[in-house]
Amino acid sequence: MWQSFLTGASACLCTSAPLHRQSMLTNHLIKCLDKRVRDAKSAGDFDIGIQTLTGNNVSVKKTRAFNFRGSEAKDESVLVHSVVIDRGMSSDAALKVYGEAIQADQRGSKIQTGFYIDGRALFKQCTPVYLVLSLGRTSPNAVVVRPNDGRTCFNIDHVMSRFVQPSLRCDDMAKVRKTWDAEFALANIGSDEYYQKWSKGRHRKPTHIFGGKIVPVINKLLTATLPRLDDTHQISLPTKDIIKPKIVRIEVGSVDEEPGGESVEVVECKNEAIPLVTNVDDIPDDCERAYEVKFEGKVPKLFVGIEFPEKNMDWVIGSDELTQKMELWQYVLRNLAEKNLERGIETPAKLLQ
Repeated sequence: MWQSFLTGASACLCTSAPLHRQSMLTNHLIKCLDKRVRDAKSAGDFDIGIQTLTGNNVSVKKTRAFNFRGSEAKDESVLVHSVVIDRGMSSDAALKVYGEAIQADQRGSKIQTGFYIDGRALFKQCTPVYLVLSLGRTSPNAVVVRPNDGRTCFNIDHVMSRFVQPSLRCDDMAKVRKTWDAEFALANIGSDEYYQKWSKGRHRKPTHIFGGKIVPVINKLLTATLPRLDDTHQISLPTKDIIKPKIVRIEVGSVDEEPGGESVEVVECKNEAIPLVTNVDDIPDDCERAYEVKFEGKVPKLFVGIEFPEKNMDWVIGSDELTQKMELWQYVLRNLAEKNLERGIETPAKLLQ
């Protein structure tokens, strides 16, 4: 977005056109940029390349710290946050979003911003309600807000066929609130469960976000997504096989809370590298614990990290080649720890000797 804007601005300013025409072109570019920003904010993807994990409520259930760099940086920790997310949106938040969106110019839009109630008999538990947000007449997409799933951006044709056409628009805000609250309460289950057709619960299972001092070991973390038989010392890694994480921003707290103004790019771990495994001669089977230290830091309201995809990996155990299924985030920790031990990188317990 910024690149296209700056290219257009440069062309405008470098042209030999009269100043008043240059001014008109610049004003037009600024208006276009402003619209792109508003559309991105409505869709929930304003931060280019960074996805914000937010919802009705976001909390950090647990934080673990790992010192993977040995004597090179014995007090620098990679943090792994277990984050719990309620993906839903309350009626108060939905009505606020609607109040802001309805102010935008919707002339010529294929979809009109508003609440839609789906009264079809196929829904047995409750009447679904949708808040549909138009992104303007030039956008091919629209945003659908749900009590159980927050905001999602879809192609306009899908929004029309799935949400708008089978439903009736409702401008009675009291009815909207009552219907929204009923579905919001019904959706108070895990996101792997359905409370009715096409509708899953709003509580996502815990996701694990890597933060702290990850930059010095980012290549090792990426390499640890590869199978264990790969040669990690090769100069050119098979990048097509590396499983790339997403860069995410976490906003801890409730959507109804006022912003606290606390913005932190990297979470600092305020521990003194107290190892959780103190026996240097007895490395546990879950060998990542050999590099784990006690976390005594403070997790801020806002921080940035990386999130690996939800994927199960096979971990081969011993010479019998028995396999254990584990989630990718845990596989990365164990694979990196095993490679560290092979290279002789000191564990925190070893450094205390």
